[in-house]
Amino acid sequence: FFGAGNLIFPPFVGAQAGAATVPAIIGFIVSAVGLPILGVLAVTFAGGFDELARRVSPAFASLLGVAIMLTIGPCFAIPRTATTSYEMMVAPFLPSRTGWGGWTTQLAYSLVFFAVAFLLAQHPEKLSAVLGRFMGPLLLAFIAVLFIACLAHGAVTPTQPTGDYAVHQASRGFLDGYQTMDLLAALYFGIVISAPCMSPTTRLFVGRPHTPVSAPGSC
Repeated sequence: FFGAGNLIFPPFVGAQAGAATVPAIIGFIVSAVGLPILGVLAVTFAGGFDELARRVSPAFASLLGVAIMLTIGPCFAIPRTATTSYEMMVAPFLPSRTGWGGWTTQLAYSLVFFAVAFLLAQHPEKLSAVLGRFMGPLLLAFIAVLFIACLAHGAVTPTQPTGDYAVHQASRGFLDGYQTMDLLAALYFGIVISAPCMSPTTRLFVGRPHTPVSAPGSC
């Protein structure tokens, strides 16, 4: 589920937590990594999101599904993709953050960004091949370069925790881990991820209907 939130929140946690990064990042990992893994396991063994949520009620399953899709779609996650790339690629090179250096530039950038994304989405079969073969490894390489550069040229002495991380760093990191929205994605798309990894024998335990095998000689 690597996305914009996974790219921006860990450096943010480290920058604000400073010398208390270890407890902060532990809390962050629990909610941003551990809970999504548990979410994938939950929907896998329930047989899918609908089967899991219907244990509360069918109406709850529908409402929760709509809420998750709106959250990881047009309300939060999709706009954040344009905001993240703008703040990292365009904003640092603008002379001013007001007027044309502010919301107007960001609006123009977002329109171009989503127009290009829309055009690329018209050919999903080519898009998945390009992402898997080129963009994925390239992204990992850039992150590795960024990580090494920060270790080589970063501050020798960690700063004191500031902002929201001035106190209770572990709990603050745990709360910020939710902002990656990976747990929501895991609940809704977990079965898609886990199904190809399961053998036919394992699928018998996912909750899908199957015909029990009678013992030899039984009626």
